[in-house]
Amino acid sequence: MADYFLHSCNRIIRNTNKYSVLQSYRYSKRRGLNIDLYESIWRVNKLEVLTELINKIQEIINTAEPFAFAMAPSNERFFIDAIEEKIQTAFPDATNFSACFTKNNNFEAATTTVTLSDEELKQKINIDENCFNERVPDNIKQILLVDDIYSLGNTFKAMSNLILALKNDKVIDTIVILKTT
Repeated sequence: MADYFLHSCNRIIRNTNKYSVLQSYRYSKRRGLNIDLYESIWRVNKLEVLTELINKIQEIINTAEPFAFAMAPSNERFFIDAIEEKIQTAFPDATNFSACFTKNNNFEAATTTVTLSDEELKQKINIDENCFNERVPDNIKQILLVDDIYSLGNTFKAMSNLILALKNDKVIDTIVILKTT
């Protein structure tokens, strides 16, 4: 359930580009391979990709209204931190509630090969209800969930389910840079 994405590609990457570098980097890092090339590709293309992301967000979110966003919880912060910073800079009035989510340390969405059930997802990602209620007041109706890579949808599904379980009337949209197929 990635509502919006900047680029889509097959999981088997033949040529790394400014989008697929996210997946190539993670694949190589998990296997202990050299990641210098991928870090370099990201540094060269980061501004362009993040500007494209901001433009896409402006198309899908009514930024004249208050909105909140959350980054997917991740152990790999190389891309996530840059994305989060760019969104916060571009939309300084947006409420960032990323810190309200935590994930089980042994859950790596990028390496999961099956779509998990709602019950399984409850064991993988959590939301701090007090944090959410403090950071996302009732007047905020729009929520944007953001991730760098979308594979099977487990992360967004877990995050959305947790927000909806809090009995609110928020509209949730999701966006990623790279959607793998």
